[in-house]
Amino acid sequence: MPLPRPRFRDRVETDPGYHRLLEAIAHGEQDRALHLADALLAEAAADADRRRWIPATQLALGSLHADAERFELAAVMLHEGLGALADTGTAHLVPDADWYVLRLVDVELQLGRYAAAATRLPPLLEPTRAVETRLGATRVEVQLAITLGDFERAHHHLNTAAGLAERARNRFLGALVDADRAMLLAVQDRGHEAMANADRVLPSLAGPGSSPFTVWANRQAVACASLLARRASFAGNASHANRYAAVAAEVAPRTRSMLSRALANQALAAAAMVDGRREEADALLLDAIAGLQRLGTVPATADAVADRGRLALATGLTSTARPVLEHALSLYAGIGQRSGAAEVRRLLERLPADRS
Repeated sequence: MPLPRPRFRDRVETDPGYHRLLEAIAHGEQDRALHLADALLAEAAADADRRRWIPATQLALGSLHADAERFELAAVMLHEGLGALADTGTAHLVPDADWYVLRLVDVELQLGRYAAAATRLPPLLEPTRAVETRLGATRVEVQLAITLGDFERAHHHLNTAAGLAERARNRFLGALVDADRAMLLAVQDRGHEAMANADRVLPSLAGPGSSPFTVWANRQAVACASLLARRASFAGNASHANRYAAVAAEVAPRTRSMLSRALANQALAAAAMVDGRREEADALLLDAIAGLQRLGTVPATADAVADRGRLALATGLTSTARPVLEHALSLYAGIGQRSGAAEVRRLLERLPADRS
């Protein structure tokens, strides 16, 4: 997620049911919030005076589905809520509407809908937007540049994001940018620089607690540690692969997230792979792939499938590696992720010619 959920605050105008819904969300009472949102939608649909609260409630419900990693449903609800907000002239009821746009963008990134995500960014980057909103949108620009393999542009956007975080005078937002930089450097195989950034930022993100904000920060930590474990494994660095895999595995249970669990399993598989524990690595990757497919997160699924192809290649199982890597390539190509596709093509070039 580009930015954590904004803290609950009183609105100038509100509905009692909507107020209770926001309070439940702020306190992390997800089941209660889902019940309140469904009830409010039903009541508002039957009451002309309260009907104007439907878009705001749809947005809150969409964010709850996103938190629960029901990404397809979240995308539908957030898209409908944002559209209805504009159509009904009720934007004043949702002063943090930009955050919901960023939430939708994050969901679209998880699903691999990069073009849709990119089209939502220009208004969020306007100088009149809040610094935090511009920072969130700029972090998305970093991710989009990485998917295209345009690392120079990604670094440019990161420098812009760092300046915005400094303007916001928020050390946590600065930590997020440092985590982004660590992940970008890791993808570029600049391992020592990546680890220096990660080691500085992971203690700021990974910590005990069950508040919504802490859970969200822990999810960011798992994503960062998992990627560094995988890239260290690819480079043959067993000690660092195991170190970052241990971080991901320790933090993931705090996140209440199937996605984080899958990413932690990928990290553990990467450590097992570089240690030569091939059967263990394959079992972990199969578990990760199954979870990611249930979530519909195509980019993360493609990464896990590609890792399984790497494992088969490292084991000398070239007849197994080819179809697995070709599957990963088709997943990357289907969502337009050029950087992942390019890495898989390089792996396929290492295989002997297919004489079938």
